[in-house]
Amino acid sequence: MDSPSSADAARRPWLTPGRLVALLGLGVAGAALAFGARTYAGLPELCAFHAMTGLPCPTCGITRSFAATAHGHLLEAFRYHLFGPPAFGAMLGASLWTFTDRPFPRIRPWMAWTVAGLVTAYGIARMAGWFPQP
Repeated sequence: MDSPSSADAARRPWLTPGRLVALLGLGVAGAALAFGARTYAGLPELCAFHAMTGLPCPTCGITRSFAATAHGHLLEAFRYHLFGPPAFGAMLGASLWTFTDRPFPRIRPWMAWTVAGLVTAYGIARMAGWFPQP
């Protein structure tokens, strides 16, 4: 006789909204890997803030940082954006975690606000010239 939890698991569809988001995250990782090492340095500037002000926004360089991280060029990735490699690792880890069927660790609001504050402070520091621009 099946336990109720295994019967419930058998009735749940495989492609849940969470897994769809996880597949998108894995797709981002795959797309970052698809950029060749010479290609991602030449990605076009798409940041409207940078186009209007000439200053980097708090997330400028994150795409190039993701691509460099996917290729294992961590020093270059950190040069593009300090939070790129940790964000790439968190995205990849969270995407893979979704397929374990274990509950996702709870993200508390203060955690999200702390990360947002750190990224904003880093963006302001780059605008001030304390860190290299991408």
